[in-house]
Formats: sequence, structure tokens, C-alpha cells
Amino acid sequence: MRETINNLSTLMMASFLVQASNAAITTMVGVIVAIRDGTQSDVSLIAGCYAVGFVLGCFAIPSQAARIGLIRAYAASAAVLTMSIIGLDFLTGTMEWAFLRFIMGSSVAAVLAVSDVWINGRLPQQIRGQVIAVYSIVLGLGSVASQLIFLVVDVESEGLVLLFAILMNLAVVLVATTSTEAPSVPRKPPGQFRLVMITSKTASLGAFVSGFSSIAIITIIPFYLTEYGIPSENVAMVLFALYLGRLVSQWPVGVLSDRLDR
Repeated sequence: MRETINNLSTLMMASFLVQASNAAITTMVGVIVAIRDGTQSDVSLIAGCYAVGFVLGCFAIPSQAARIGLIRAYAASAAVLTMSIIGLDFLTGTMEWAFLRFIMGSSVAAVLAVSDVWINGRLPQQIRGQVIAVYSIVLGLGSVASQLIFLVVDVESEGLVLLFAILMNLAVVLVATTSTEAPSVPRKPPGQFRLVMITSKTASLGAFVSGFSSIAIITIIPFYLTEYGIPSENVAMVLFALYLGRLVSQWPVGVLSDRLDR
């Protein structure tokens, strides 16, 4: 298992950087909208556009990855994501930010989907669950670490957005230089694509409710805390606690789900 994780460590580190950048931007957007006297409708619209973009990105990337390969699909998606991040510095209106977050959502989904396919394609079946658990923890650590940025950098600091863009480009460098060979993605014949494949209605409903509540929490809480005069570094610590709680609970809950009735 250790050898497998070592071989995939570069890809996991790239995903860590992507997750850290995206989680930090999510906090930053909520805080800045409140500072600029935006409304709950503004931050909700921006969050909703991100979620819609994420869903569309999940459905769009498989065909692109099959057509141009995983590395090119990753690089192209990360480039679009970087441009949209930099756009936050030039565009300030609610509709402009909603559009940029829509683009970010689709790009983040594409980048993470490529990483997921790449990692899954290189896992031996007998240790698949353990390695995926490690990968999930790495993503969780990215979310946790992202909030520490706001302890040393003010949320409205000039150049903060460029820091996130740099993190994204570092992820591209890591993926482009990894020694792990990318698996091939076969093209599906016309007519075989299904928009939704539900094998468990209960699990699907649970995933929907989880996503529905979590996206509301991590986008609305920064806005409301800032509106009530809470400093941005304290807002970041609240999000830090939320991300950390989600991270540390994954392993014990996973163990219990294997030992007890799910």
C-alpha cells in the first residue's frame, strides 16, 4: 500500500492544492460580499451558480478526457479555472462573480474528476478502499489548511487572488511532471451515455441532502458572520472547525459502517 500511495502522491498533492484554493475562495467570496454590503440573495446566487457549474462539469469532462487524454483535459480545465480566479480581481459585480463561480465550478469538477479517474485507474483492487480513504483525507486537509491563509493575509489584500491562481498552476506542474502513467479513457459508443445511474435511491438521496446542506453552510456562514462584525480571521476559524470535524469523522464513521449495519 505504501508503494501505491508513493506512486500517487504527486497527484494527491495536486488535488490538495486545488481543494485548498477552492475552499479558500469560497470563504473569501462570502466575506467580501458582506463587506461590500451585498445581500443574502447575492451570495446565494453566486453559490448556486457554482453548484450548477460543478454538476455540468461532471457530465462534460468524461467525453473530453476520452477525446484528448487525461493530462490535456486536466491542463485545459486548470487553465480555465486559473483565468476565472484572476477574473475575480477585475470584475466586482454580483452577476459577474456568479458567472465566474459558474466557470470555476465546472472547472473544479473537471480537475477533480480527472484526478479521481487517474487514481482509481492505478489502484489494485485489494487496497482500493484504503487508498481512496487516504485520498479523501488529503482533500479534507486541503480544506482545513485553506482557512489558515486568512490568519496571515487579510481577505481583501491585493494579490490574494493571485496566490490562489499560483496554487492552481502548481497543481498543473505536478500533474504534468508525474511519473505515474495516465490510464486511458475509452470512448463510449453513441447512445450508451446515461445522464443518471442510480444504484441506490437511499444513498443518492443522502448524498443530495448532504451536498444541499454543506454548500449552504460553507457559503452562507462566512456572509452572516461578517455581517455581524466578526473579523475575517475568526470567520476562517469557524470554517476551519467545520472542515476539521468533517475530516476527523470520516475514518471512524467508515470503520463503523463496515462493522455495523449501515
